[in-house]
Amino acid sequence: MPKRLILLGGGHAHLRVLKHLIKHKPAELEVLLVSPSPWQYYSGMLPGLLAGDYRLQDCRVDLASMARRAGVELITAALEYWVADQRLLGLSDGQTLHYDLLSVNTGSETQLGDLQTLGDVLLPIKPLDHFYQRSQQLFAAFVPGDLVSAAVVGGGAAGAEIAMAVQQALLTRGLRPAIQLITGESGVLAGHASAVQRRLMQLLQHKGIAVIASRASAIEPGKLQVGDKQLSVDLLIATTGARAPDWLAAAGVSLAGDGFIAVNACQQSVSHPEVFAVGDVASRLDKPVEKSGVHAVKAGGVLRHNLVAAASGRSLKLYKPRPVSLYLLNTADGKALLSWGPLTAHGAWVLQWKHWLDTTFIKAFND
Repeated sequence: MPKRLILLGGGHAHLRVLKHLIKHKPAELEVLLVSPSPWQYYSGMLPGLLAGDYRLQDCRVDLASMARRAGVELITAALEYWVADQRLLGLSDGQTLHYDLLSVNTGSETQLGDLQTLGDVLLPIKPLDHFYQRSQQLFAAFVPGDLVSAAVVGGGAAGAEIAMAVQQALLTRGLRPAIQLITGESGVLAGHASAVQRRLMQLLQHKGIAVIASRASAIEPGKLQVGDKQLSVDLLIATTGARAPDWLAAAGVSLAGDGFIAVNACQQSVSHPEVFAVGDVASRLDKPVEKSGVHAVKAGGVLRHNLVAAASGRSLKLYKPRPVSLYLLNTADGKALLSWGPLTAHGAWVLQWKHWLDTTFIKAFND
């Protein structure tokens, strides 16, 4: 009898698994893909989408097409609960599914904390398609000439890119944006080289985007406490880091200290060897790995081997993260900022390179 492998989520790593299965699907393996949407949106293109460089359909992978070509059954539903000891998943459409092997690549949720009390002005960055659609609705509520006070909370690469993209999107609509990037005490691009941080600060200052290195907390709908000051906003975008999905806490699988699935160097659960997890939803116990799409994509190559190997009893491979990751930040002015270890550059050629990488990534899975 074939073993059943369930791919939970259509994240970057699972795209590589599906691509492999299109040409090399083992006959002894039944594969199901569970995803709340038949589309997987690529986070790396979101700033360009907001700034008007792309259409929504340019930034997504057709999971239904990939599943069909791979001989994989796609179930369009969200996960309601997971009972790891029983190898059981409960879905939003009422189905319960049993598995022999499970791979989790669902991503994370946005850590909101008390920002949730801000009401309708709050716009979490995840899920990406909901974020984009809601942002367009909010932008459309203003009329040309309006002054729009917008804050972006989060000082990482996503926060900086989104702040610049939102400014450009509002300018394109004939609005007068006043953008604040609230980074917390760590400042912009914590963990990147000081030369990269300085270059980004220069760009933000040139654009008139205020950088506030304080923690933000909600006071009431539309009003923030930022350091010792109060700030009224028409729009607040939260890029505040990763939070584990609610269903993980009761799943019965071992979790790391941050609440995500604890995995070893093979991306395998330390408590349930039939479970693998990659991307934001997983935390390595042997070494810290940044929660970044860069690592999820790279780990996908190891994951595709390990899932087939686990089904047939063969040895697993280790995922060895690169010590330095390449970041290309769209600065919403026809240019992009490069960050690679101590190296940085800013120019149109960087954006052209980013465009080629991003569109090639999408094309590789949609063809």
